[in-house]
Amino acid sequence: MSDAILWNCQLEDNQNLTVGSVFRLSCQGNLEAKLQEPLQLVLPKETPAHALVLLNAKEVTEKTLVAELTSYRAGKFDFPFVQFSDGETTIDAGKVSFEVQSVLQKDSKPIGPFGPFGLDFPQILIYAAIGAGAFVLLVLSLAFWRHRKKKALESALERYHSRKSPFLQFESTLRGLLQRARWKKQMDVEEIKEYIEDSEEALRVYFLRMLKIQTMDMSLRALRKEITKREPSSEKNWIRWIKEFRLMRAQPQKVDLPSLIEILDQSRELISKFENKGKVS
Repeated sequence: MSDAILWNCQLEDNQNLTVGSVFRLSCQGNLEAKLQEPLQLVLPKETPAHALVLLNAKEVTEKTLVAELTSYRAGKFDFPFVQFSDGETTIDAGKVSFEVQSVLQKDSKPIGPFGPFGLDFPQILIYAAIGAGAFVLLVLSLAFWRHRKKKALESALERYHSRKSPFLQFESTLRGLLQRARWKKQMDVEEIKEYIEDSEEALRVYFLRMLKIQTMDMSLRALRKEITKREPSSEKNWIRWIKEFRLMRAQPQKVDLPSLIEILDQSRELISKFENKGKVS
């Protein structure tokens, strides 16, 4: 308290106060530089919780401080000092006295601390409101995410719609790729990249239409997990195929024509066995 600068302060709007009423403390003095917000209210150590609460600093200058205060406790209060601090400079408002009437009937008991953490009623209301708001925001966010996911799936299904069944569409695409590849004696890097991309798209479209999940932007690892949920016995084969396919996709310059034909044949075989729900050995 010895470092605090004493200012001349007066209470305003402090008549007929009830719990939660807002009143002002207006102070005049002189500082070289105004206090920096947010301000901290400093009270005697023995002050009951929520007896005096700083709501807002309405005006803060080198010569003026107007603070909006309230009390969440009923009773007569005589503070030997009330101080405002920004951590560096402290203003002392001197003695402050006021009386707060209870909004409850005389024979009613005031609402005190309750709950597992002994929180006062205003705190319970604040935390409950924050919790409810966070829950509503979470529910709305989840609903929005599901809506976007559903729309993206519908858009993809519409884009890749075909009169052919998913399997026949895949089989037709892979058969065409294999026939063209077998007729060629050699391919350059760009042709190999094109074959790899076309075969991957055909596979993704098959599972998009077959499983009704968004596979077009899904990682191969995530796609493999979705596949093996339906056919657990094929997991090792899909892991091996994805590993080889990733290497080819990453280094098409190292892929020769026989290796390309082999990976296309493997794709065709895996899809055929998935379609028939057979066991991939």
